[in-house]
Amino acid sequence: MQIYKKREIASHICIIFFLLLSLLTIYGSPNPTVDTFVILKEAPQKLLSGHNPYDSVYSKVYKDIEPNYFSYLPLSIIYFLPFVYFLDDPRYGLIVAMLGTYFLLNRLQKKNSSQKYLYSSLFLFAPRSFYMLEHAYLDTLIFFLFVWGLYLYGKGKNRLFSFVISTFFLLKQNIIILLPLFFNKIIRERENIFFFLAPFLSIVFFFVWNPQSFIKNIITINQPNSLIMQTSPFQMTITVPNILFQLFHPSISMMQYIFIFCALVALFITMLVLLHKKINVQRKIILILFFGYFFSYHAFFNSYYLVLLFLLFDFTLSKE
Repeated sequence: MQIYKKREIASHICIIFFLLLSLLTIYGSPNPTVDTFVILKEAPQKLLSGHNPYDSVYSKVYKDIEPNYFSYLPLSIIYFLPFVYFLDDPRYGLIVAMLGTYFLLNRLQKKNSSQKYLYSSLFLFAPRSFYMLEHAYLDTLIFFLFVWGLYLYGKGKNRLFSFVISTFFLLKQNIIILLPLFFNKIIRERENIFFFLAPFLSIVFFFVWNPQSFIKNIITINQPNSLIMQTSPFQMTITVPNILFQLFHPSISMMQYIFIFCALVALFITMLVLLHKKINVQRKIILILFFGYFFSYHAFFNSYYLVLLFLLFDFTLSKE
């Protein structure tokens, strides 16, 4: 750290090291045995071959689980499609997103800020960032879209902001809870509403293609005791319901009441945070996501990693 205090780290050094480690991660783990990677790779392939990704069967990863589910929103298919088509791996799309975050954070920080590139590199080399890349978790992409949207808003490009921040909500369903934070910024101009709604056409397209399959994959599959939950080791989740389950071993019926109670607690905390006027946007996001995950029935490392990214983001900007 004494070296860092005396001399700024060159930007190209951060990029070279990140690219080297990222490519080694992909090369060293070409086919990780995790359903996230498999379905994000094969879903664009299904679409290119004319098949509905929400009504398809994927390569088997887990024993006794038929992989006939795709639980992400349609934009994930659209975003990864060129990377799968040309490079046969969706993780290159995450590398692009992480580098995009790095460059945007350089712009968001003041030009005369000391160690600007060092602070921006926190988002490339955060603990287990390459684990996130290896397993193709979407959280780094979600964070990139937020930073990009904030950058556009700061530049006064409200139409592009509305479009990009819309895509921020169209990767994973739980992010929609953050929509009230941006509502006032979106509805200021009529044109902004149009640009915000445009990406939602991807949902309309796949819903019309097969309504039953789309609803099953996007809504019902994420409920407790659903197929997707059978692929997830519930006993390893970092959540209040799992803590209570490990301590007291309640019955299945009692667990249902626990899930409902925790959901109400998370909703109550969310409303308190949304109504608080003295907390900035990124800190509201941190609180809403953290308590939302902590009181949910299904939250793993990647969920809290997204919270970590927003914490680092708030730290990076508040230091100035």
